[in-house]
Amino acid sequence: MMIKSKDTATVQSHLFKPLLCDIVSSRHAMVKLADAIDWPSFEDSLRECFCATNGRPSGPVRLMVALHYLKYASGMSDEAVLDE
Repeated sequence: MMIKSKDTATVQSHLFKPLLCDIVSSRHAMVKLADAIDWPSFEDSLRECFCATNGRPSGPVRLMVALHYLKYASGMSDEAVLDE
C-alpha cells in the first residue's frame, strides 16, 4: 500500500464545520492518550510495511493504530469500531 502524501497547505477553518478539538473535551481519556503517544515513531517503524509504488494509498498510520487500539481496548469488532 502507498502512504498518502501529507498536504502542506494551511488548514482553513470552515464556517459550518467545527474542528474536532472544539467538540471533544481535552480531558477525555482518548485525547489524553493520543497526546501521550509518540506518533512519529509509529510512522517510522511501520513505514516499511506499506508499499509506496503500487496499490491504493492507505489511511494515515495514526488512524490505523488508533482504530486497532480502540478495537483492542473495548473488545469491539472492526465494524463496531467504525460505527463509533
